[in-house]
Amino acid sequence: MKNYYSIKEVAAITGLREHVIRYWERKVSILLIERNESNRRIYTQKNVEIIKELSYLIFKRHFTIGGAEDELIRRFNAPSDSSHDVAYHMDGFSNDVIQKELLGGLQRQKQNLREVKQRLSNIHADEQGVYDYSADTNPSHSSRNEKLLSG
Repeated sequence: MKNYYSIKEVAAITGLREHVIRYWERKVSILLIERNESNRRIYTQKNVEIIKELSYLIFKRHFTIGGAEDELIRRFNAPSDSSHDVAYHMDGFSNDVIQKELLGGLQRQKQNLREVKQRLSNIHADEQGVYDYSADTNPSHSSRNEKLLSG
């Protein structure tokens, strides 16, 4: 058994396409992938196990990605003699990697919340008959915004 696998090897082992694995990396917080000196993804056997379990939950049990992640977290946090726990899956990752992944996730959530806040503000303004085009972040509206704001 190897210590590290490339994304191509993980795709072959799991039967998943590489883009699916990369997508799950962004969406599943417990799937922490390190990178080597060349900035290429390197997967541990633990990563492969998590990906296999995600695949089973999503494709065989018809979980959503979020539901599958919640199920894995529930299993890993369940008090049992099982070798599946969060510490087990995070073993071998440096604190810097974990902090970087958590910070990245928090920053994405913060941006998502800002977008939701803006949409809600626009909905409220629409109900009032006023729309704040200066706060509109949609790039397709930029020329309309410039015309409206310039007078």
